[in-house]
Amino acid sequence: MMGRLTRLAVVASFGLVCSAGTGACAAPSDDDGTSADAVSEANAKAVVDLHLLDIWAQPLAERTVTVTRNGSAERTTREGDETLRLFLGAPATYAVHLEAKDHVPLDLTLDWDGTTVTTRDASLAPDGGRAGVTLAHSTKRIATRTLPAHDLYLGLRHAWFSAQARPARRGNAVELLMDGEEAWRAIDARLRGAREQVLVSTWWWDSHFELVRDNPLASTKVRDKNTILRVLDSTPAQKRILVGQFLGSVSLLSWMTSDSELRSRTNDPLLQFMREGNDSRGRFHFEVPAVRFADRITLPPSAELAPEEPIPSTVPGHDVDLTTFMEGVDLASMHQKFFVVDGQTAFVGGMNLRETDWDSSEHRPYDARRLPFDATQAQREAAANKVCPPDHDGMPALTCDLPKPGPRKDYMLRIDGPSAADAADVFSDRWNALIAQRVSDAQGRTELAASPVPSARGDVAVQITTTSPKGEHGIAETWFNAVRNAERFVYIEDQYFRVPMLNEAIAKRMDEVPGLQLVVVTKPVTRLDPGCAYTKNAYELFQSRYPDRFTYLRLASFDPVGGRYNGYADIDVHAKMLVVDDVFMSVGSANKNNRGLVYEIEMNAAVHDRAFVTASRRRMIRALVPDAPETDDPAVWVPLLRSVAGENQRVFDQNQNPERPVQLPRGFVHPLTGPKSCAFPNVGPDAT
Repeated sequence: MMGRLTRLAVVASFGLVCSAGTGACAAPSDDDGTSADAVSEANAKAVVDLHLLDIWAQPLAERTVTVTRNGSAERTTREGDETLRLFLGAPATYAVHLEAKDHVPLDLTLDWDGTTVTTRDASLAPDGGRAGVTLAHSTKRIATRTLPAHDLYLGLRHAWFSAQARPARRGNAVELLMDGEEAWRAIDARLRGAREQVLVSTWWWDSHFELVRDNPLASTKVRDKNTILRVLDSTPAQKRILVGQFLGSVSLLSWMTSDSELRSRTNDPLLQFMREGNDSRGRFHFEVPAVRFADRITLPPSAELAPEEPIPSTVPGHDVDLTTFMEGVDLASMHQKFFVVDGQTAFVGGMNLRETDWDSSEHRPYDARRLPFDATQAQREAAANKVCPPDHDGMPALTCDLPKPGPRKDYMLRIDGPSAADAADVFSDRWNALIAQRVSDAQGRTELAASPVPSARGDVAVQITTTSPKGEHGIAETWFNAVRNAERFVYIEDQYFRVPMLNEAIAKRMDEVPGLQLVVVTKPVTRLDPGCAYTKNAYELFQSRYPDRFTYLRLASFDPVGGRYNGYADIDVHAKMLVVDDVFMSVGSANKNNRGLVYEIEMNAAVHDRAFVTASRRRMIRALVPDAPETDDPAVWVPLLRSVAGENQRVFDQNQNPERPVQLPRGFVHPLTGPKSCAFPNVGPDAT
């Protein structure tokens, strides 16, 4: 269990009888006359140990516990331990209050009838969520006596993190990598230093994907040493790779998301890979399963557990229908994109090992570094010199098309510390399940053991969250918690903005908090897009109800060398980012659509840390408007985004007029409106 011990205040009605060594408290004569003698180790009838934990059974930081007996006034405070011991004498009722920073407080009643201990009236969180409360009965040797013993385990819910997911762990060092250039350079450096193990999960694999692209005009032979497969080959570490597979686990397109060079490495003892499909289809009910707090606790072998009420999720369920679009086809995918190196460092984000997933923060319309590995020298020189590349037969092109792929916006989060073990755990679960299922790629593959939790490397709290149709929905729960706590702003950068289940929660919170701002940076949707209808619904919902508090933006860059019109390049917003109130961030592979929260296989990293999130959000705004003043007031930076977007639209309009001088836009933001009509209005929200 993780965490540092901090001050514990225990307020008890039993007088000044709290043992400094054991945390034990004994009761003198009661004010109400129910006991004539003090309760001590010598004359106690039973003992109760209160274990003060979080919902993942980890020690709490900055906690306070208050215990009163039979309603008596509070009398004492003391410093204590993780466990508070109470000696029980005459029948009594105890009121317990436990609280900790950033957690939902818990109140409950403990009844002692002289023979049995029971609990009742445990308080609920504002959203109706329950804390962890588990009671175990046994006997314990206390000094020279053996007494009936009752262990009461209390687990506080975190106000922001998911109670259903893997533990939120303190002690991480984190870095937000703002674009492909930053992210892949950091990954390249860490991979080259790998000594024991490298785990890679990607939706798409290209063996010739270049991690570092400092010299795009160099020969293929020179640039080859920076490709992902060559970098992995250069390390002595054991490499394991999971690649997503289109159209389910058994598919004629199983080859599509990988390449022959990777698939040929079936007998490499240091590099093992498997492909994995997602067979979600048809109709089913989405409901986040409840968890048992006792399952997270190491109980004494002889302990008898009292009946426990499972902890349900606060995420609303609904019936899912995937039959309205391409019926009979598995639409789902294995969408997680992450690396774990030597069990110490994780990179979690939205970037694939695919030619489209590299760009710099400059998002230049002409950039030879973005070209595919096998682009010709002429194409590379043309892009570098900002001239029209030759067409397929070497003749000058009639029109000056921008280089492909184009500019792209995405993020990765680097995590050094305890939470890297949880990313490795996600990988191990998938890897070992494929071996157990004896999939076609599993022959000769070896199982992965659990990763030890690394020591602390920083002080940031991080939770690895996932979506899985097998019952993991930590991403959804953190997003709902974050929206429920929002007071100032909700900031979204995402490939999609069409998640009805979350949009309803955002609208509800905007009704509750009149000043709450919603900023969405996404990309345009055409009327032929199957997700058009629910993108249209989302835009119209917020634009009609909150026109002054809803900011809807797209991104584009401009280079006048390409001409008034061809110099503009739409920036493909591939990010999956959520920031709330400069205290919470969720970044990873999950998009703002129902797929990302219901049945895709996704991974995000959730961060709760004001200093880190604030600094990261400042960088995000300056990445959109490089000369933006540094401010943490959404009443300043949100109107700034709207104003600059409007100004850039006027510049765009002027640049289309050959009689006006060409102007440069300010940054990348432009206003966006939702689609006016959709060709497939009946495609449901879960299928897109």
